[in-house]
Amino acid sequence: MPAWAFLEVGQLRRDILRERAKLPAGEPLRLERHPRLRERLNREVEVSLFFSTCPSCPWTCRPPTCTTSRRGLSDSASSCRCRSTSPTTPVRCPARCRRTSGLRAAKLAPEWGAPHSTRLWATNGAPWQQPYPPWNDAQAPTPSEDQWIYSCFHCDRMENLHSLLSGEKQVVLVPPGRKDVLKATRHSRQLQWLVAPVPTPSGGSYLGATHFESHLQKECTSAQSAVHPLRTEAENRRASGGAWPDEVDFPVWVGSLRPGDTLYIPAYWWHWVATATPPALGQFDAGALAMSVNFWWWPQHRDEEMERWCYQNEVENLQNARVPVPQDCHPLPREAHAEIFRRETLQMRLQASIPQPWPRFPEEYEAVD
Repeated sequence: MPAWAFLEVGQLRRDILRERAKLPAGEPLRLERHPRLRERLNREVEVSLFFSTCPSCPWTCRPPTCTTSRRGLSDSASSCRCRSTSPTTPVRCPARCRRTSGLRAAKLAPEWGAPHSTRLWATNGAPWQQPYPPWNDAQAPTPSEDQWIYSCFHCDRMENLHSLLSGEKQVVLVPPGRKDVLKATRHSRQLQWLVAPVPTPSGGSYLGATHFESHLQKECTSAQSAVHPLRTEAENRRASGGAWPDEVDFPVWVGSLRPGDTLYIPAYWWHWVATATPPALGQFDAGALAMSVNFWWWPQHRDEEMERWCYQNEVENLQNARVPVPQDCHPLPREAHAEIFRRETLQMRLQASIPQPWPRFPEEYEAVD
């Protein structure tokens, strides 16, 4: 969907929460008393829809409920009202934001050189509930009881500086190299979806339905765990084969981030993040979106440990696989893996030592899922 619509959905939610806060508990917000809000909710937006449900997927998500269709659009493109959309996160930020973040990147860790990549994340919150029947426009959508959104436990092979711009985050960190209590793997059905334009290697772009399945990726990208710190112990035992929380015999770090805070997440550390928008926290004058920016560098120190953790992840990825694993995804022999890791480390550090133009993505690239 267009970036303006993504922001408008967030602003609509903020305004609805602000008006709901003025009402007695349990009283619905009636839109006949708020004609401008009703008009904004009914504004049409063109979206690209592609969504696949999977019974084993731990998340409950759904695409926008479309109210109309237009001729000339592809099968995956439709028109719906702003009230019916549940967008989550832009996967890249507009060029103006990237230029601003680039000015900061070189100052964060100058001895590390240029960041390998950066990404701005924004969300207007968890999915909301629509009035029934769905074409009823006399009442406003209502927020879910839980307005936080959650990542899964995952780890990245990059050093990560995570700066919070707005909203609030709760973070749980699990150190690498310990007992495998998360039972994470990338060899599973983990579907993601994108609304583009998406740049292609040839320099063009395309708009359409795209599914990514993380079990098709090779090397240590980002394994994911079904363990959720806020679920019951019984649920997490089922998700981890009885390992979490019973076999956790090492420190687990828990903390909060507020605007202006930057968290250093070392490479290969497992992290789980919960995010709330300012309006969901009752902060109606602090913006409509929760926003943060990540800066990633290839590890600059502790090479032997990094390589060992990388190899351990590869082995555990395979042990915890939930789908058949292609033969070429099996870990390399120990010595071969260490040599490839050493060469890649030298290459990435050389690349980081060379000043890079900023932003490093096409100016027109703006994608929201």
